[in-house]
Amino acid sequence: MQCTSHLPTLIRYHHSLAETTHANDPHTNCQLCCRHRWWSEAVLGVDRWMCFDACPTYACLPHVAPRVKAVTPNAKLIVMVRDPAAGVFSAETMLRNMGVPLEWTLTEPLVGDGTQDSRFQFSESDEAFWAQLESLPPNAPLPADLPECFYLKLHSYLMAGRYADRLKSWMREFGAENILLVDYQEFVAQPEQTVKAVLQFVGADTSRYVFKPQAPRMKGDYKGARIEPG
Repeated sequence: MQCTSHLPTLIRYHHSLAETTHANDPHTNCQLCCRHRWWSEAVLGVDRWMCFDACPTYACLPHVAPRVKAVTPNAKLIVMVRDPAAGVFSAETMLRNMGVPLEWTLTEPLVGDGTQDSRFQFSESDEAFWAQLESLPPNAPLPADLPECFYLKLHSYLMAGRYADRLKSWMREFGAENILLVDYQEFVAQPEQTVKAVLQFVGADTSRYVFKPQAPRMKGDYKGARIEPG
């Protein structure tokens, strides 16, 4: 599931769904999921328990789909589509407020018509990095500089915003019938209807879901937020 953090927050109120954690210890993840599954099935009596991973940034990378297919071949994918320009601005705001050192910014005016703007003149190493990932075999080790190149380079964020290209590998591995596209603006305007559509898509009983409105989250202030606890 690739989306705003607000959608997973609403979805987890359904008794049959549990969100994986991003704890360092995989055993902790397993224990939490097993505990939630037992509670859902044995105590609450749900017919079908499911587990989801929310906001996986790795979904933007071209080598990931075959690896996910090997681990969870029956997965359903929910992709929230947002204006790519707004997405990049939002990413920069989040990263800077988290203290991530970026050598680029989109807050400065465009130079001319943009064709001569140095921010959009990408190096051969930028292009080579993405090409390397696209040709990476499923069992091959990941490049050592992957985190730095992906999280710190403007090139990667612009590549991630090319939704049609990014979805090709997922369509090839999982098929269109297992991918649901959700419009970000539609979700903002009608969150309850969007959540119920997602639940129906993954096979969850929508009659067991009670919508709980949430206040806007993480609006520009990400200080102290961490991917992993501790």
